Amino acid sequence: MTAIFGAALLYDETVESFEWLFKTFLHAMFGKKPTSIFTDQDAAMAKAISNVMPDVCHGLCTFHLNQNALKHLGYLFHADSNFGKEFNTCIFGYEEIN
Repeated sequence: MTAIFGAALLYDETVESFEWLFKTFLHAMFGKKPTSIFTDQDAAMAKAISNVMPDVCHGLCTFHLNQNALKHLGYLFHADSNFGKEFNTCIFGYEEIN
């Protein structure tokens, strides 16, 4: 299950600003860290996550994965190709291990 714990508006998108944000988040959550964080490809945010919460799994959200695929591989998504279906199977066709 996906859960959003908070939202913030920042003056800038620097490593320092994101570090402040994540430290403030952890303070508000009494130190409880999320298991995973999914973001876009912002390098400053990725660095701040690894600095403040090095044991948290950081991944890219599926929206941004799809946008990057369309941007760089859009020519493969034409009607007579199975690429789009196979790409989505790679992203969404996972199996849970009990």
